[in-house]
Amino acid sequence: MATDAIGMGLNMHVDHVAFAATRKFDGRGPRRLTAAEMAQIAGRAGRHTRDGSFGTTAEIGPLDAELAQRIENHSFEPLTALQWRNPDLRFTSIEALRTSLGRLPQRPGLVRAREADDELALTHLGGDPEIARLARGPAAIALLWDVCRIPDFGKITGEGHARLLAQIYRFLIGADGMSSGRLPTDWVARQVDRLSRTDGDIETLMQRIAGIRTWTYVAHQGAWLADGGGWQERTRQIEDKLSDALHDRLIQRFVDRRAASLMGHMRQSRDLFATVGDAGEVLVAGHFVGTLDGFRFAPDLAVTGGRPAETLPDPLTRQRCARWRHPSAGGSSSWRRMTTPRSRWPPTVLCCGATTLSAGCTGGRTCWHRASRCLPRNFSRQTRRRGCIAGSAVFSRRI
Repeated sequence: MATDAIGMGLNMHVDHVAFAATRKFDGRGPRRLTAAEMAQIAGRAGRHTRDGSFGTTAEIGPLDAELAQRIENHSFEPLTALQWRNPDLRFTSIEALRTSLGRLPQRPGLVRAREADDELALTHLGGDPEIARLARGPAAIALLWDVCRIPDFGKITGEGHARLLAQIYRFLIGADGMSSGRLPTDWVARQVDRLSRTDGDIETLMQRIAGIRTWTYVAHQGAWLADGGGWQERTRQIEDKLSDALHDRLIQRFVDRRAASLMGHMRQSRDLFATVGDAGEVLVAGHFVGTLDGFRFAPDLAVTGGRPAETLPDPLTRQRCARWRHPSAGGSSSWRRMTTPRSRWPPTVLCCGATTLSAGCTGGRTCWHRASRCLPRNFSRQTRRRGCIAGSAVFSRRI
């Protein structure tokens, strides 16, 4: 699991949490997870409805026995202090604002919070001569502080985020130094539209989602935009679209792993072993690929990418033929207690005819090529040609 990402109140049906790492990047640098953080993550398993368990992957080895016991018993270090930042800010100048932010707490049990991203942005923008010239007077400095508080959801930090904030401030402050300006609609549209694309890999989509959330924050800042409500709705729709695309990429990555496993088995062996469970679930080399209802195969849509399969996998065809039993003359056949095709007896006793339910096969030579391989090898060529095709399987009986 991804460090403490699932420890933030997500409700999931998880019975076991396996830690793939016990260190995290906290925005400044890597550090070890505390016992309390690990307990918050491990607590996602089971929840109040059932007991859960936690452990580690083989790459990092087992947890320290004392740490595991502390997690199980909820034995954590007591809090000795709370982080604090002065809420009483002074906007007489940029330097006065920075001084008030750095004020130390006067009460015991409180410690000065480390320098936050908005303070770093203020330091960066305050060093820009143009911004310093525009930020004159309490109203202009208060506006500058509001701009510095725009979150860097994408964690682009450094020059990239600072340039964006500087441009936003220039638009809002206006050329004459008055704070009556608004963000130009066409400029905002260009910034938002470049984030609306759904191409790219998982990391690219995650970065775009972070970027559009920054603009959602901007859209909620009162009079910064001419149509704040419209931009709020637009950014929400874009985030929903990007989230759907990200979901598809995550599913595809999972499917690719399953396909890679199946391809590995195929390289090692000419045939894949297929099994059908009591409920009709079909496993190929241990992987779920769909369900079988009579002679109809319904593939798992995650395997086909949401598209219906046109033909049945060869292992399923062989398995189906091996387990099919002939009906009595003129009756219906059954397979796994399910009624399937109606049959009719032709003049020869070496072959039966069958009128079948559609199995989604495209028919023609492809169907016959797949079906003919199911017949016993010692059948004559003529008998094989007279085999009865049902969907993509052949049913024949030797007398």
